[in-house]
Amino acid sequence: MGDWHIGTVHARVERDARFESLSMNLGSRVARTDVTARLVDQGADCTLDGLFLGARDQVTTCFT
Repeated sequence: MGDWHIGTVHARVERDARFESLSMNLGSRVARTDVTARLVDQGADCTLDGLFLGARDQVTTCFT
């Protein structure tokens, strides 16, 4: 597998709002996702879920 994936997710979550994110990677040479969630007021909520399945020499990461 010679594919690369570099991704970025930015979320600004306001008062009483909810942000949900699901990241899934099923293998590539390199996969990286950077997630930034900014909770800016009362009642803001964020859920970050992920499934990353690498094999052998594959690299997969998620940064929050």
